[in-house]
Order: sequence, then C-alpha cells, then structure tokens
Amino acid sequence: MGIPTAIPYDIVKVGDLYGSVFELINAKSLQELIIDGADIDSLVKESVDVLKIIHSTKLKDGELPSKREEKIECAKYCSQFLPKEIGDKLVHLLEALPETNTMLHGDFHIKNLMKQNNELILVDMNTISVGHPIFEFGAMYSTYQGFASVDKNNTKEFLGISLEESKRFLELTYKYYFEDKNQEYIDDVLEKAKIISYLQILWIKSNFMEKDNEIHKKDIEFAKNYLIEHVNKIDTLEF
Repeated sequence: MGIPTAIPYDIVKVGDLYGSVFELINAKSLQELIIDGADIDSLVKESVDVLKIIHSTKLKDGELPSKREEKIECAKYCSQFLPKEIGDKLVHLLEALPETNTMLHGDFHIKNLMKQNNELILVDMNTISVGHPIFEFGAMYSTYQGFASVDKNNTKEFLGISLEESKRFLELTYKYYFEDKNQEYIDDVLEKAKIISYLQILWIKSNFMEKDNEIHKKDIEFAKNYLIEHVNKIDTLEF
C-alpha cells in the first residue's frame, strides 16, 4: 500500500507459537542515528514525511482493527479509577470521534523507524489500525514524554536518548506535521493528545504492571489526576 516497511515473506510455527519471517535489512534505527550524533531536525522531517504517508492511506471497512473502539473499551475500564462525570465524559469524547479508515501505525517512534540506503523503513507493524490521527499523536506523546512524567529516566531507558532530546523530537514532529498551522492550533492538538496519552498510561499501568511497584503506582496516580483536571477542559478530541 506504499508504506515503506520490511517485507514479510513467511509464517513459521515454533511449538504452539507463530511468527512472521521478514527480509533482513541492513539499517540503523533513528535511535541509533541520534546516539551517533545525527541531526535531529533532519531526522524529524524525514519521519514526518513517512507519518503523512501513513495518515493519507485509506483502508477498506474492517480491514484493520478500529483504534476508536479499542480506546472506548480502555476508557470504560479506566472509569473505575475516575469520578463518574469524568469517566462518562471521557467515553463520550471517544464515542463522538468519527470512525475513519485512516491508517495508524500505533507505535511510531525512533526505535521503529530504520534508515537503509537513505530511505526510512517502518518496523513493528503489529500495532497498525485505523482511526483518527489523534490516537497516533496520543501514543507518540506517551512514548516521548508521558511515561517520563514520573520516572524521568524512562525515556533514556526505553528510547536511549535524553528526555530533553525526546521532547525536542516530539516538538519538531508537531512543527513539521502541522507546518501550515499556527502555534495555537498545535497547542490544541497537543492537549487532546495528552488526554489519549494519559488514558493509555492509566490503562497499561493498572492492567499489566506489578501492582506493588512504586513507580507504577505513581504513574497511575499522575494519569488519574491529569485526566480529572483536564478532561472537562475540552469539548472534542477532533482536530
């Protein structure tokens, strides 16, 4: 469909598990390139070009999972941690988003973007879905900044770059993606992305992580408080 990615060519079974076999690519991730001293500004421009290709790709009904439906279920689950009016409003905001057939990668960050022969190639395509691009920006905020809200070392440990570099990469992504928009518009999209991000963090941390881990407890509390404070400040998640 025009998306630059490693080519899958086989399915294998090992025991009871299945796996995909991909071509072997001779590439470096954007993470590795940044660590090697590459210019972040140039890499962001290239990554935004790929992101725009993804978001301009339309799929047939039912061809990929709906990110909207997934997030509605997340919000319903997370409502147990929130005041009723906040939980209800969050579900309503998600239900009000139009269902679209826009392709989303779902985990778009510097470790999943590889550069081979001056071409960017996406990997880790198991998270692709369809939906409004706000879901993409919410997931990106989580990776580049949201998961570091409490643990400031998270970005360094996961992405291998400093929190300052991570924030810079995200800031430039917004700048080049919305190059024809003013800063007020960009800030509005960012605030909406944060709602999606902290919903995602609350869902992941309350559902899949060790319940007695102090960092996870603090992440849950931070995400809850953020949603309680900010959900009522927006009337739509669309942009």
